Amino acid sequence: MTGGGRSRGMPSGLVTTGLSILVALTIWIVAIESRTFRVETRLPVLPPDLPDSLVISGPLDPESVTVIFSGSGAAILAGQISGCPVAVGARMDSLPRREYPLTSAMTITPDLMAWRGRPFSPPAEAAFDPPTIVCTIDRIGTDTLPVKVMAAGGVPARYFWAVSEPGSVEVTGPAGAIALADSARTLEVLPGQPLQTVSLAPCDAFSGSIPGEVGAALTPPPPLLEFTDL
Repeated sequence: MTGGGRSRGMPSGLVTTGLSILVALTIWIVAIESRTFRVETRLPVLPPDLPDSLVISGPLDPESVTVIFSGSGAAILAGQISGCPVAVGARMDSLPRREYPLTSAMTITPDLMAWRGRPFSPPAEAAFDPPTIVCTIDRIGTDTLPVKVMAAGGVPARYFWAVSEPGSVEVTGPAGAIALADSARTLEVLPGQPLQTVSLAPCDAFSGSIPGEVGAALTPPPPLLEFTDL
């Protein structure tokens, strides 16, 4: 360049900084690839798949497990970015041919995990703590039970005249639990109101009912007439 001007190139300090960052990034990538990292998370357990004639009776034990992912840094990082596990599943190799209900152990397996997004890449391995869950399995039973209308407001329903249409429902659920049930209860009804449609209250003994709703009302009994009132 003429006139005493100087050429303007990239400052040497900037070049040196860029090269330092590139070298540091390369060293970091090599380091995380040569180490094994662990990621732990607590996930709920999905109920196992069973034949149509069987049902889970009661809660799973435990209802959640610790999942431990291990692998190279790049595999763990890529997995956390692209996918997120939301639940784990359990498998029973074979159902024992015994009387029900029975309590059995099931094994947590990686292939039954539920994901949001893409699962972790293959280099990330999964382990579970505990590796098994315990649940109670029973045959599905059905029965017809009377409807018991429940009262709101603190006064027990036995102090009112109860009306239910229909008066009984067909319930389905674990056979052992249904055998011990004496009625199907409604959600609470405010006494003194006209007949209204209400749902049956959730119950561990029942997985369903036909119908699922009933007409229910609670009527205060008429006042007692005493001789002193005459």
